[in-house]
Amino acid sequence: MRFLLSNPFTKVAGKELELGLSHPVSLRELIGRLPSELVKMIHHGDSISDVELCAHVMFFNKVRLLRLDDFINDDDIVRVMLPPSGG
Repeated sequence: MRFLLSNPFTKVAGKELELGLSHPVSLRELIGRLPSELVKMIHHGDSISDVELCAHVMFFNKVRLLRLDDFINDDDIVRVMLPPSGG
């Protein structure tokens, strides 16, 4: 599976990151498999909610925003970006 990263995540992991999956994995578990420099930038943990995660980083597949309990397959592409801010 591939992650397509936007700024500021590209500064520590590049524009694209590939991970091989032998079976579908939840987004929550997949975040823990990311390189440590990238994991440090993502507010995550077993007790975090989808709302708390989305306040810091957003994960999208080709059709929608992903939740922590959504499963990712090896052929998926996930975009990672900061949430929009208004004002």
